[in-house]
Amino acid sequence: MTKRIVIMPLSILIKLQQKKTIDAFKRAGVYQIPMLWHYFISKKIPTAIEQYNQGIIDTDGFRGQLQACRGLIPINLTAMQFNAAWNAMCEVTDETVQAFNEIKKLEANGIKVYTLSTTSPLHANHITDQYAEKIPGEHFFSFQQGALSEALLAKLLEQIHKEHTDLDEKNRVLFYKDPGPHPYANWGILGKLLSPILAREHAKAVRYVNNLKRTASALGFTLVPYQPENGEPCITQQLPARWHFEMVASNAFTPLLNVKNRQPKENVIPSAGPVTNTVPVRNACGAT
Repeated sequence: MTKRIVIMPLSILIKLQQKKTIDAFKRAGVYQIPMLWHYFISKKIPTAIEQYNQGIIDTDGFRGQLQACRGLIPINLTAMQFNAAWNAMCEVTDETVQAFNEIKKLEANGIKVYTLSTTSPLHANHITDQYAEKIPGEHFFSFQQGALSEALLAKLLEQIHKEHTDLDEKNRVLFYKDPGPHPYANWGILGKLLSPILAREHAKAVRYVNNLKRTASALGFTLVPYQPENGEPCITQQLPARWHFEMVASNAFTPLLNVKNRQPKENVIPSAGPVTNTVPVRNACGAT
């Protein structure tokens, strides 16, 4: 019987830098004007991203939709180069590795951990490859569940609420992290004009976290702000004090071994250029 539940959004453990993906595509030959046109006017880019994250299309279909956008993707860009540019935004850091190992430790001590994420097969595979192991926790990923962002969160919260009616608020924890200011907040309106895609994504993140707090509170979850210290996730220390004390007192608390000895794999982006052969893409839809 499950006695305690933790929901851990994957996005707060991964170093997400969307600008790296934008810059990687620019280096690969994608120009700013068609990128902005297909993002804000034709809306083909956000539509393809949503369909991919929702599992409506697979990796080949996602790449094909973006390549079909007129003037967007250079004809000589290979599948490997496309994938590397798309994955550039996701980085597994030392803190990520420690957080993943802490999650495994919680699971070893009988705590049910859900790893929640609006993500794609490419990103999920890329994170797994950098960590060199399966992402810990029970995966509740958008491309597997057919739901995005707020709908994905609501689906998980309602599922837990129905399946674990015996657990009160003190035994159901949801971690979250506020997005913070826009990367170019000090630039005012000029910052939004110079980076409109980042501005839009930041606004979406703010709305999502605000909704997360409201929904979780309404369904009886304890909200815990994710607050790492000195580059260490400190997930266990942020759990309700009663959880921590009981685990230590029962001598069932498995020490975390060799957390800092593992290094995430380096994220290498292949250079774009004339290449005759393409590399097939691994499709992980439904595989994890």
